[in-house]
Amino acid sequence: MHSPARSIFALIPLLWAPPAAASACFDAGIEALDAGRFADAANAFEAAARRDACRSDAVDLRFNAGFALQRLAEQGQPDAACRAVAAYREVVASTPDPELARTARTRMAETQLLCAPEPPAGSGWMLRSAIAAGIAAAGTGVVYALAMGADAERADAKADYVALRRANRPEDAEDARRRFEDARNTTDALGVTAYIGLALSLTLAGLAIGGWLLEDDGATVTVGPGGVGFGVRW
Repeated sequence: MHSPARSIFALIPLLWAPPAAASACFDAGIEALDAGRFADAANAFEAAARRDACRSDAVDLRFNAGFALQRLAEQGQPDAACRAVAAYREVVASTPDPELARTARTRMAETQLLCAPEPPAGSGWMLRSAIAAGIAAAGTGVVYALAMGADAERADAKADYVALRRANRPEDAEDARRRFEDARNTTDALGVTAYIGLALSLTLAGLAIGGWLLEDDGATVTVGPGGVGFGVRW
């Protein structure tokens, strides 16, 4: 049987409290809630739920802990929201009271929106590697385009040089030769840069893909009577 949570019942109509005989399990948490110290209240309710003397009230204590954590989450602490969801889930799974279970489900759905899932371990560096690989590949494409332009300039300068030599215009031919040399040097330098960029982008992409495949949910290997199977999960 549940009774009002004394002075805070008017403010928190869905908070659950035990009969007066077991109020010692709830006193510290209710006092903290009265004072607006939601983190302390949640800790007090959770600690009480773990005590043998309060075992019969553990479900109500977990609900109250979830409520305090929900209020804390509404103040901008997403980790508290995830803890509140876990507390409400335990209540739903263990309470025989349909009214309490229904209330816990409602509050769990509300709080779930505030619970931001943590990124998978290692995903940060994999994402950075993938982004860096994309940037390196884009840079390589630009350098390659410049190299192709310089190579076209080299070919034009060579054709001009040959034509000007035949036309007996030595000064203009010399100018064309210099343009040819400059274009050739530029083409060589850009070509080397493009190869380095390509190698870098492939390396970074390999790191990102390899890290993803090594994640727990990234790739699966199964061994059975039919042989070995390999699969990837997107």
